[in-house]
Amino acid sequence: MRSGSLVELEFVTAGSALRHRHDYIELMYIVSGKAEVLSGTDSTTLNAKDILVINARREHSYRGTGLLMARFLISEAKVRKLLGQDPVLFWCDSTRYGNEAFTELRRVINRLLNESLRDSKGGSLSYDSLCYQLLDVLCTDFLVPQGDIRYDEGKDEDDERLSAIFSYIRANYQDNIQLRDLAGHLYLSETYVSKYIKKKCGINFVDLVNTIRLEMSMEDLVYTDTPVIKLALDNGFASVAAYNKYFKERYKLTPMAYRRKVAEENRLKEAAPDALPDEREVRAKVSAFLSGSPFENLGGEGGSEGLEIDYSAPVGSYGRRGGLSIVNAGRMVDLRNLVLQSQLVESKSRLGFTYVRFWDVFGEGSNINVSSGGINYSRLDAVLDFLVQNGLKPWFELGEKPIRLHRTAEELILEKKAMSHEFGSAERMEAFYRGFITHLVRRYTVEEVGSWYFEIHEQERMTFSKQGVRFSPLGKEDHERYFRVFDMVSRVFRSAVPGVKVGGAGFPVQHYGKDGLADILTLWKDGHELPSFMTVTSFPYILEQVDGMTFEKRSTDLDFVMRNIRTAREALGAAGLDVELHVPESGLSLSDRNMMNDSIWGGAFLLRTLIAAAADDSVMVGHWLFSDTYADYEDTDGILFGGTGLLSKNGIPKPAWYAYDFANTLGREVLLRNSRCMATRGKDGSVRIVAHNIRGLSFAYYAVKEDSLRIDEINQLYEDMDSLELRLTVRHLGEGVWLMKRRRVNEFYGNLQGSWKEMGLESELTAYEVNHLRKVTTPNLVISRLRTHEGRVDITLDLKPNEITCVILTPAE
Repeated sequence: MRSGSLVELEFVTAGSALRHRHDYIELMYIVSGKAEVLSGTDSTTLNAKDILVINARREHSYRGTGLLMARFLISEAKVRKLLGQDPVLFWCDSTRYGNEAFTELRRVINRLLNESLRDSKGGSLSYDSLCYQLLDVLCTDFLVPQGDIRYDEGKDEDDERLSAIFSYIRANYQDNIQLRDLAGHLYLSETYVSKYIKKKCGINFVDLVNTIRLEMSMEDLVYTDTPVIKLALDNGFASVAAYNKYFKERYKLTPMAYRRKVAEENRLKEAAPDALPDEREVRAKVSAFLSGSPFENLGGEGGSEGLEIDYSAPVGSYGRRGGLSIVNAGRMVDLRNLVLQSQLVESKSRLGFTYVRFWDVFGEGSNINVSSGGINYSRLDAVLDFLVQNGLKPWFELGEKPIRLHRTAEELILEKKAMSHEFGSAERMEAFYRGFITHLVRRYTVEEVGSWYFEIHEQERMTFSKQGVRFSPLGKEDHERYFRVFDMVSRVFRSAVPGVKVGGAGFPVQHYGKDGLADILTLWKDGHELPSFMTVTSFPYILEQVDGMTFEKRSTDLDFVMRNIRTAREALGAAGLDVELHVPESGLSLSDRNMMNDSIWGGAFLLRTLIAAAADDSVMVGHWLFSDTYADYEDTDGILFGGTGLLSKNGIPKPAWYAYDFANTLGREVLLRNSRCMATRGKDGSVRIVAHNIRGLSFAYYAVKEDSLRIDEINQLYEDMDSLELRLTVRHLGEGVWLMKRRRVNEFYGNLQGSWKEMGLESELTAYEVNHLRKVTTPNLVISRLRTHEGRVDITLDLKPNEITCVILTPAE
């Protein structure tokens, strides 16, 4: 170990190690294969996930078969100092006995392994924190109290004497210590001590002292520029010549040559585009181990949670508006695309949405030119005909909306300003909108148009550049200008269609906060047409300003959607406005190049949010966006590219699509709802359950730019890869047999990102290969029969990391 280290991690694949001993504590953790370990006279066979601690100076050896072992080296000297206890002995062998402490120990170890995949050199705050957690668990649950009989049972007769010899030399190696000094300290003769050291260590006293001196100098030699002469004298050598002599005998190089060699190896390693082949193989095996297996739970130990569901006593109702109510399709002209139309029709019944939101209604390609007066509604009519004929409702976002493709929240891939609506005068604007609503009523009837939503967005002033984003807050005059336009459009529409839904204004809650939003709404209420509904947007960012520049800093709050809804409701209450509240634009990222959008984590996040939103199902929440076709551009030749769509550009569902699919199976009567699970009773008497096992995102995710994430590194972005055992007891079902159908999406099923990775992330796929990808990325389905016992059934759901699952129980007889 390096002299300054507390805990070091290395992976071992070697088949065997001969009998040896060392001054540090060693914790063995088997990732795969098995190891037969001989410690003293004790023999232990370790298999996957077994843990064994070898105490310092304990002679041991091992022989491995198909072995991959994580080897944690722990400084006994530092542990002694931290505990104020000497000696230190751990009794930790998972093959001999088992308790809950091993579960916690494995959880910390797995998190350390996961952190090591991201930062193989260690040294990050997260890594150091986990090292202290590891020691805390070891010392709390596995440290042998002083005076315990196991101090005698756990060591051979030489351990104490060797420990005393090494402790004395390490404490005095910088001085000119002699054999007589050590012998006097031990109250033994010089002759006996000399022969004892030669027998146990294979070298004489002087060589042992100089070996320890060399070891203590190595960290400064390799990691600092300290002159060699200073290293020699600081570590007890009489001269630099003596240091060079012993160093060359041990390492076959002079200290300076060794320093240059290590520096060059490090330089070549850092310059290499990828890890060495054997290192890549180890990383792949560790990643697979942490992720689990479809046949065996090799991931984190995770937790276990038991829940009871009373079939006879619903605790609430679910109006289903808390699910996916709105999809954002894109510009009006985009909806003329037959592929997009077919995707919407196919998804409608599975996802349950009613409204299709689109914008740029009068923009480029619409044939509706408000400036010249040239108006041809045929293209708009074709889009509306398609929606109405397929039982879908239009949600118009009126006004000007630029096309923006985000690399990150502050950096754009593409920005295309919307066509400006230059009416020339207020009278011409009013005449245009009167003609527009009149056309809609004549073609689709008052009743039909009365069920549509017309949203007028208030545009913020944001300018994007290489330096960042410049955000200019809107003032009172800006808001008043918007209100005057809204007043006019609202009066015209309501005169033609009484009760029509006209609202806005697409406020980003994270920009305004409760008080700022309440001030705007108070202005709106004062002497203006009131909206039928208010809209807000919700994304996980916090607005920060530095030197006049505005930054959208990512928020670590996974509850941001519900938090923004609560903030908006409080603002409405403070302003005295009682109107509908909706969130047509929400998502886990603004970036159109964030690989988490495509991941199983994205599906777990959405299902978690949907379960939370069920508590306030009067709010319609929409997803940004429906399909990746909107963000398809010059740099998107692959199947996936981190787009915000529920579907890939090829129309293949992502895990996020299945999150809405699962939520849409829920019934109206709520039997249970907590942060991980929701159970309902359907009209047909079925029990319908959805659950997830989302894992927290680590600092690693927030420390890098959103567009720089790589698919093969995603599993390294989580705090852990723990599984979850969810034990459900459904009571009061009566006696009989129930049919259980369970669907699940995890790393192995329904994971488009993972399946594409197995195909080498190849971008040039044939139509057959794309169709194959579509077929293999469907959820796993298991059907079984359960017989009730005393009117109940017990269900155990083993949830892999970031898994989402849907269970439907129906009477079978």
